Amino acid sequence: MDAAKSTDALSPQNAGGSKQIQFSSSRAGSRAGSRAGSKADLRAGGSGSQRGSSVSLEKMSMSSRRIVAEDSQWNLAVVESLTAMCVRAIVEKFETRPLLAGLPSKYRARVLASISVDIPLLKVVAIVEDDAPLPAGTPARPGYWQRRCNAHFPDGQITRHNGSWKQMYCERTLERDLAAFIPGKGGEFELSQLARAVAPNVVQLDIVQMQPDANHSDPAERKAIDPNPDHFDPDILVSNLDQLKKVSLYYGVNDIGMKFQFWLYGMTTNDSILLSKGLKKARWSHLTLTRNWIDDAKVTQLCEGLKSHKFLVTLELDHNRIGDAGAKCLAGVLMSPNCAIQHLDLSNNQIGGLGAAHLAKALQTIGKAGRALASLTLRLNPLGNDGAFVIAYALNLVMPKPPMMSDTMPVSAPIADAPPVLGKLDLSATTMGPSSLEQCAELVARDAVGELDISCNAFASNDPDAIRPSEDGMNANGPVSTLSAAAQAERDRLVESLGKMVWTSVQSSRRIKNVDLRSTDLPTSVVDAVQSTMLQRATAI
Repeated sequence: MDAAKSTDALSPQNAGGSKQIQFSSSRAGSRAGSRAGSKADLRAGGSGSQRGSSVSLEKMSMSSRRIVAEDSQWNLAVVESLTAMCVRAIVEKFETRPLLAGLPSKYRARVLASISVDIPLLKVVAIVEDDAPLPAGTPARPGYWQRRCNAHFPDGQITRHNGSWKQMYCERTLERDLAAFIPGKGGEFELSQLARAVAPNVVQLDIVQMQPDANHSDPAERKAIDPNPDHFDPDILVSNLDQLKKVSLYYGVNDIGMKFQFWLYGMTTNDSILLSKGLKKARWSHLTLTRNWIDDAKVTQLCEGLKSHKFLVTLELDHNRIGDAGAKCLAGVLMSPNCAIQHLDLSNNQIGGLGAAHLAKALQTIGKAGRALASLTLRLNPLGNDGAFVIAYALNLVMPKPPMMSDTMPVSAPIADAPPVLGKLDLSATTMGPSSLEQCAELVARDAVGELDISCNAFASNDPDAIRPSEDGMNANGPVSTLSAAAQAERDRLVESLGKMVWTSVQSSRRIKNVDLRSTDLPTSVVDAVQSTMLQRATAI
């Protein structure tokens, strides 16, 4: 039976089956079959036997392992999608052919996240919008303008630019180019072109340097036919920047080193004429001209343009050389019907009692017309006791009197319904005396001002009626030592009475926010009590 089965398995009818059994057997069976096949081929002899042996070996090899083709050009990476190829092409050609319009939002974001921050501003400012604010809780991912600001202006403060990265970059770029611009050496067209391109995104400019013309000569020796202005013409800002509201100009040079010359600093007469012409067309709301050596002649020229300016709200002319004549011109500006100034800063100038009288008249005039300044700063001016007196007296005249009060009765009760005629008055370091302090105390008692700063004043020492010894050590009434003791006692009594007057006025007030009495000769107890009262009111608010 077994021999018959084996003979049937080797019969031609079962040849296919024998092959199937041979190739599906284990590795040991395959080797045995291979050896049997080899012996049969050797007995058969000839080249045909060898050929059959090789075919048999190839089949056995294929059954035992998997053949892997080797290709040096083979790449297992996923083929790049068509959209990714398009985004990459747009990024690579963005400088020559900028394209953003029509792109879906997700592909637009990819393009903006990949393009270079060194592309010329003129090519991107019109087509790349400002960075959208990220929702709360979203991971911080800088937009294009934020990346550009971080690369070119790492010291920038976005809070100074209304929280806009695009506005920050445009304003800082224009400020940098204006500071580097030298009139008379070309570049006017490029500067105007840049100003027009960034105009929709420029709201405020702080120009920290304005270089003189290329001639580098003393302006006092310049010829009248010289076409170059002493500094750049502000008409560049007025004509090209229609959204500009806040402007700060410094007519001087920074980092000059050993090339220092006095004529490099300060506004010249020609500069004041050019700025006055620009102010007649400008729509600025804030103008700062600090530390520009502006004297009475130059401020007179500026006032010609300020009288027709309907939009200026803040005017800062501090740390200049404006005197009484300049104060008179500024008073005329305040009284003009087109004036909209609410904040006027004239600190650290040369305004005396006469200039203060002109300003007091202006305050009285606009107060009767129903207008009021938000702040007036006159600190560090030599107003004297008379100048500070007329300022406070004019404000008291504007403030309505309480009902059933005659002109001869002292004022002590505030008017609850009347608004203050001045938001903040700063008369610190103006050599005030007792009479001017009395008028200021009346302002406090009547709530005629919202805040009052009269610090750094020696009121008793500036009393014009105080007894002072003569230079030779004797006085007509007796020896100096005797008069000094009497004067000291009189001064102490004056200081005590002034302190009580101020404290009474503070207690009578209801709405005043701050009264600054630091560095004065008033009693320390009064100063501390006033500061404590102001702090309590601020906390209650």
